[in-house]
Amino acid sequence: MNTTFPRSICRADYGRGKNRLIVSAAQLAPGLYEVATLRPSGAELELVRTASEPEARAVYAQMQQRFGPVAEKASETPAMRQLIAALIRAADAARIAADADGGEDGGTCNFDSPALELPRWREADIQYCARRAGTSAFSWRIFGKRLWVFGVPLGGQGNRRSRQAEAMVQSLAADGFTACEYCQMD
Repeated sequence: MNTTFPRSICRADYGRGKNRLIVSAAQLAPGLYEVATLRPSGAELELVRTASEPEARAVYAQMQQRFGPVAEKASETPAMRQLIAALIRAADAARIAADADGGEDGGTCNFDSPALELPRWREADIQYCARRAGTSAFSWRIFGKRLWVFGVPLGGQGNRRSRQAEAMVQSLAADGFTACEYCQMD
């Protein structure tokens, strides 16, 4: 068997821009493995050599746990932290609204959700904020504007979903965001 070295085993990227970190494991030669955490420029933060692949994978997992969350947190801007916190508060308001009226869920089946105008935001940052807040997001173009639609936290297909969307819009607007309701019948 003719294997070319180095051979990548696994790799993960964390953060973005100047805060980006790469955690990588590779086989350099038979019986020689290297696991490193480094910057995109190649500057090493930590380097460990091992003699076996299982050992390299274990060190890789440790580096991911140690460096991954630090890089992700460092890449959050104050505006991103504000959006994450606002989405979490909005989801809490939606959970309360969902069970109003005994959780009644009659009415037209719909996909009602809160929508935000986030001019000059990068899609990757919006998706990151949505994940951190425990929701999802997609873009919606209407009247020449791009809005971002976020998922509601609980199930529902009629009035229950509408109550959640309305509560989230009110909460997000109270936090200073330009918010409206995305309404779509099934």
